Amino acid sequence: MKIKCDGTFGGKYEHHLISEGDSYKIRHKKVKLINCDAPQKTLTVYL
Repeated sequence: MKIKCDGTFGGKYEHHLISEGDSYKIRHKKVKLINCDAPQKTLTVYL
């Protein structure tokens, strides 16, 4: 099922990479969304 969305979803994203020759491939990807039911109107990024 494909859901059309024109918003921004905030959350935490993790990528576990493996090297293959002179490049990398994604071995595992994990996404934890803040609110997966609706896109966020504004996001503040803290570094």
